[in-house]
Amino acid sequence: MKTGKPIPERVFNAQKGGFVTGADSIIDDGLQMSQAEINAILLSDAINVSLSASPSPVFVGVAVNISLVASVNTAATSIVIKKGSATIASGSGTSLNGSDSITPSVAGNTTYTAEFAVGSTSKSTSKSVVAVYPIRTGTGASYVEGTPLSTPKTSPAGTYNINVAQNGSYIWFNVPSSMTIHGATMSGFEFPLEAPTNVTINGVAYKSYRSSNTYGAGTLTIVIS
Repeated sequence: MKTGKPIPERVFNAQKGGFVTGADSIIDDGLQMSQAEINAILLSDAINVSLSASPSPVFVGVAVNISLVASVNTAATSIVIKKGSATIASGSGTSLNGSDSITPSVAGNTTYTAEFAVGSTSKSTSKSVVAVYPIRTGTGASYVEGTPLSTPKTSPAGTYNINVAQNGSYIWFNVPSSMTIHGATMSGFEFPLEAPTNVTINGVAYKSYRSSNTYGAGTLTIVIS
């Protein structure tokens, strides 16, 4: 006796005016939505929301005022910007501005949320402000902690103009321990760096990358990746 897949049970479907398999019947039942449900799905798909938070990144331990802008492409009956459960601003329409003063105590994210109500439809979105410790660069015949960059960065990648004060100096790139330097070039050629060592600067864990070679006085442009 041959065996195989069982034949699906056939049931009568009044809308189709005949018999259909059990699988087809289940699919048909799942597609029977009210017009109101369909309209709600279409409306939700058509609503585009956004939240901006700037500046980001910021430095740990430095007070900064964060500018927040919530936007929606369809007039909302309610817009609320929150940090956690605390309301920063509330209003209605297509946009809402808010602000928040923070002084991050550690590296990490401060997350804001914008909640929108358009009729019976609700949507939300979030944005984080990243707090980082500064990247530091320095030169000398022996290890230096270096001078912190004036601009916060979430990655050491970028172009650095390093001023070497005296001949026979090494160059140090000291980056927070959460960051990694993958390579460096100067004038298009490899700029060799030694494997990083772990150091502590102002109580914060850093990786210290030292140039393999010493350099004479002058300004060097180094590209970090």
